[in-house]
Amino acid sequence: MNGDYQIVISEEIIHEYEEILKEHSAPGVAALVMEILSVSPDVIYKRIYYAWNMIKSDADDNKFFDAAVAGNVDFLVTNDTHFNELLNINFPRINLISADYFLTVLHDLKR
Repeated sequence: MNGDYQIVISEEIIHEYEEILKEHSAPGVAALVMEILSVSPDVIYKRIYYAWNMIKSDADDNKFFDAAVAGNVDFLVTNDTHFNELLNINFPRINLISADYFLTVLHDLKR
């Protein structure tokens, strides 16, 4: 990353990323990614003090919503349809965008 955007993550998100990387990648990859995330100025760690429990169809996804709210993010980027439940709430309002649309946003930043 080069400062065009920042990623908001929480302790719970980091643990999930690490677990998935350990399970599905080559040895050492998880440790390398965790090191990059820990030193990158573009990664913002947020401590989650309140669990909104807004996503009922897959409660495990709530950690991403909670981090988005705590980080006051511009967008929550996901292709996971469980997040569509959030389209029906007015507060707290989070802008959901797809990964493809996010790539368009990034491309437009380069102009």
